[in-house]
Amino acid sequence: MKKKIPMLALLGLMGLTAAAPRAAQAEDARISRLVTLSVGYKLWYNSWETAIPSYTNGGTHVNAITAGPVGAHIPNMSVKVWKFLVSGSVMTSNNYRFPAFKDTFIQGGTGFTTADRYYRATRKEYDINTGFYVTPNIVATVGYKSVEQRYQETISNVADEETRTWYKGPTFGLAGGAGIGYGFSLYGNGALGYMHARYSGSSSRDIANYEAMEVGLAWRWKVVSASLGYKFQYITTRGEIDAADVSRGYIMGLVGPNGAGKTTLVRLILGLLRPDGGDVRVFGAEPAAVRARMTYLPQAEHLRWEFPLRVHDVVVMGRVARLGLGRRIGMADEEEGLAALGRVGAAYLHRRSIGQLSGGERQRVLLARALVA
Repeated sequence: MKKKIPMLALLGLMGLTAAAPRAAQAEDARISRLVTLSVGYKLWYNSWETAIPSYTNGGTHVNAITAGPVGAHIPNMSVKVWKFLVSGSVMTSNNYRFPAFKDTFIQGGTGFTTADRYYRATRKEYDINTGFYVTPNIVATVGYKSVEQRYQETISNVADEETRTWYKGPTFGLAGGAGIGYGFSLYGNGALGYMHARYSGSSSRDIANYEAMEVGLAWRWKVVSASLGYKFQYITTRGEIDAADVSRGYIMGLVGPNGAGKTTLVRLILGLLRPDGGDVRVFGAEPAAVRARMTYLPQAEHLRWEFPLRVHDVVVMGRVARLGLGRRIGMADEEEGLAALGRVGAAYLHRRSIGQLSGGERQRVLLARALVA
């Protein structure tokens, strides 16, 4: 029943868009004949529930374990030409820690032993979609979705090898919005998919059903749109053992074309710029008063990457602002740096020279530095 409630909400939203005033539809139709490029960013604060086969009873049942919530970063882009739409998004890797659970193992081929078993995992996702506006406010889409999950198992404090799971397949969806006045609108999107699941170290293949839904409230000012909603994603695997993979949580977005003012808005929130008029409040105070509670990772960081520094040194530099005068980086700061590298899936880089990093590895290192700041 819980899965049906958001679906019913989306269907209701589609009904609202179909009943939108003709004046608004006419304006959208005029705009739809133009070519529009939009880029944006979403933060999905989500929990992740997954199924792990249990060794107890010969691996004939699964344990459902949940991690999070964790913030997932989702940059996205779309191009609209007349009534046609092409869009894509990428969810960057995040580090999830699942709670430990007890499991029973065969020991020495003769007896059984019980030990704590827990997982760390990262996840990457991307999707690309093409769509057609069946009405000025509703678009039907066909796309492709890919999900990669990496698991690191630990049993009794001894790390085991890494395993991976891949889900890939086509998706079909609907998306729409309905204005409610003063720049606000309700929005929703949903997709169904048929995916193939495969696993590292195994030749077996399973079939998986994909379901995703997002509903929320958006506010538009000129050409920039900000949104707050709730998103869930189900991947149900049909194999020897049926299992469900569930992600859900609140999602925030900031979307607009190049030059619309997205970066300017972020800088105003950080207090790096002063507004020409009005006031900016963050956590109820001036940005400068709460700057220690905020972290900013710019699109481009101008560093001398040939400088002889280790990755871990660069990350720990993010702690300097918190230390104050006369204090030196200590063991606790070193541990914070290592933990941040682990959260972005780059712990293996901590001793590497920054000059040896690829472009993607550099971004992970800078994100880890932002996390410890």
